[in-house]
Amino acid sequence: AQSRALGQGRIDDIVGYATGDSCRHGFISAHFGSPPRIRCTVCDNCTGIRPEVPEVVRPDIPLPDDADIEPMLIDCLLSLPKPVGRSGLARILVGNLRAPVAANECRHHGRLYEMGESRIIELLDDLVEHKLLRQYERQGYPVLAVTMAGRVIGEEWLAAHPDLAEPTATDPVNNAEQNETGEDEEEVTAETYTALQKALYAWRRRTADEQGIPTYAIMDNELMMRIAESRPQHAEELAQLPGMGEARMAKHGGVILDLVKLTPTNEGDEVLLTKQRENPPERRASTGAPAPAKRVDPRVERQVYMKMQELRQKVAVAERGKSYLIAGNGLLKEIAKTAPRTADELNAIVGFRSSGLADKGDEIVQAVAEIHQRLGIEE
Repeated sequence: AQSRALGQGRIDDIVGYATGDSCRHGFISAHFGSPPRIRCTVCDNCTGIRPEVPEVVRPDIPLPDDADIEPMLIDCLLSLPKPVGRSGLARILVGNLRAPVAANECRHHGRLYEMGESRIIELLDDLVEHKLLRQYERQGYPVLAVTMAGRVIGEEWLAAHPDLAEPTATDPVNNAEQNETGEDEEEVTAETYTALQKALYAWRRRTADEQGIPTYAIMDNELMMRIAESRPQHAEELAQLPGMGEARMAKHGGVILDLVKLTPTNEGDEVLLTKQRENPPERRASTGAPAPAKRVDPRVERQVYMKMQELRQKVAVAERGKSYLIAGNGLLKEIAKTAPRTADELNAIVGFRSSGLADKGDEIVQAVAEIHQRLGIEE
């Protein structure tokens, strides 16, 4: 009874602080036994300035049938513009204000509000266990990705529910801005590469990030071009392509064949591939496809990597945080392998601008230049 009374007293204190019209600083001061204050110059009760609290609009959407819930989780993840973890995906599906993606950027935003985040996370764990989703580390954080088996389920379910193929909500302002500023770029990209090439590019980037290696180590652009042109349907056909090799075939052959079979041929693919063959590599890189990474002297790569580890540790100590939260090993290795000499080259590395080293760009570029100078290596 005494424990319950103390607990109720704490609840009453919180409610009193939140709903009272007296000085909030004075309320806290009295709570901790200090002399109470009647008025301050900061809190909303004393200044009369109320914070702008966003209105929470709860979606009036009934829960789907049980058979549709797991495919909806998969399809929501497929529609996201960026990788998220379990908690982030759960917040999207319940329509939480702290969701990392807005309703006009994905499908099924808020459709599982009635289910709750904890239950959604349990279902996501089940999907990982059944190998329909997989979890990997990106910049020090665990994020989710759909496996090939999961992709098949999600695409088949979406084909059976065409009414759910559009984003959950539209944003006229953002859409107008995109039409004014980014429409031409999207059309250029859409008219430059085939659907299979885009799927291969996306898979290569995810695999490289997961393994902490540069994309060219997975597969170069020329090999992806050959795959898009020949569209091999069997392992024997894929193995005959120049550049595939036994090791690459054993490691990635199955996934590549799945991508070919799951990505249908579109009208105009032959024209796009012909145009790419006619364009020089420099122009092809400028239209959006990742260009082959430049080779760096192994001595430079080793010293840059050590310098990045040292800089990461320095930032972690200064911010009293974990080093892996500042930047993952994969990002450090990518910086070392490219040894950027300019800020543009550094910012072009995927994940750098969102890392804890983003404000250290000038220091990194200077360090790379000093390493080249110390080793007597010219560009």
